[in-house]
Amino acid sequence: MKIKEKEVARELRQKDGLSLKDISEKLNVSKSTVSLWVRDIVLTDEQKAVLANNGNFPEQLKEREKRNQKFRQIRIEAQNKGRQRVKNKDWEFLLGCMLYWAEGTKSRNALSLSNSDPDLLLAFKKFLNNSLDISNNDIVLSINCYINNGIDLEEIERYWLNYLGLNKNNIRKTTIVKKHDMSTGRRKNKLKYGVGRLNVYNVLKIQEIYGAIKEYADIQDQDKWLQ
Repeated sequence: MKIKEKEVARELRQKDGLSLKDISEKLNVSKSTVSLWVRDIVLTDEQKAVLANNGNFPEQLKEREKRNQKFRQIRIEAQNKGRQRVKNKDWEFLLGCMLYWAEGTKSRNALSLSNSDPDLLLAFKKFLNNSLDISNNDIVLSINCYINNGIDLEEIERYWLNYLGLNKNNIRKTTIVKKHDMSTGRRKNKLKYGVGRLNVYNVLKIQEIYGAIKEYADIQDQDKWLQ
C-alpha cells in the first residue's frame, strides 16, 4: 500500500473536499484506489455543494467562506494575545487558565465553568474580573440543584449570589433536578446547594484563554479550539 499517498488522499478529501477524480489525478493513482482510501470520510454540506457545482463555490457559499475565514483570523489573533500574556508570569492568569482547562466546557465562543465548590467558582470569577477585565455585569450565573435538603430555592440562589458577590440581575432560571434524576439524590445534604455555573459570552476572551493554555502546555495542534 502506498501509505504516504493514502495519507495525502485522505487529507485532500477531508480538508479540501476534492472529488475522487481530482485526487486520483493529483496522486497518479486509480480512482477506485482513492475510493477505498477515503470511503469512511463524510463530506460537509459545503463540500458537497462545491462538488455538485463542478468544483466551484456557489456565491452564497463564497460569502460564508469569507465570513468563516474572517472570524477564524479574529480567533487566531485572540489566541496569540493569550500566548503573549504567558510571558508576563502572572500567577492569577495561570491559575484561571488551568482551572478552565480542567473544569471548563470547551466551547469555541463562550466561557462556561461549572462546579459544586463555591471557592473554586469564586477563584474563577476573580480571574474573570482581574485577569480578563470582565465586569460582573457580563457574568451569567446558572444553578442546577435539587431541593430535598430542607432549604428552598430562594435560599439556594441567595447562597450562590452572596458567595460570588453577584446580584439577581446575574442569575438565570435555576434548573431543579428531580431526586431520581440525580445520582447524588439518594443521600441528603450531598451537594446541598447544587452546582453553580459561570458563563461569559465573549469570543475574544475564551480564545485568549485557549492561546495561553496552548503556550503553557506546549500544545502543537494549531487548530485546537479554532474550528
